[in-house]
Amino acid sequence: MFSFEGTTPPQPVLDGVRRGTISAFCLFRHWNVESPAQLRTLSEMLLHAARAGEQLPPILGIDQEGGQLIAVTGGRNGIAGQHGAGRDALARSWPSKPGGCWGASYALWG
Repeated sequence: MFSFEGTTPPQPVLDGVRRGTISAFCLFRHWNVESPAQLRTLSEMLLHAARAGEQLPPILGIDQEGGQLIAVTGGRNGIAGQHGAGRDALARSWPSKPGGCWGASYALWG
């Protein structure tokens, strides 16, 4: 996975996505995220670069060090981290509804 500093991808990164030499990213709140709208713009820039090069969409991840997922918004979203998976009602429904859990979370982003 590739990382970069900044809230917009540098041109060499976009070129790598377009060529297909960079296909996965780990984004960090302190480097890459100012707001949900800005994160969406960053994600769309990477996606447009991949499309321009006729590449598959890049894989995007957010750095998370255990516990509740808080890296993007600063508040928890109900998806349990590894430590809370056994206690969280949403996590207990995970095997039967994997798409619904993530879908509900992503719906918050529009």
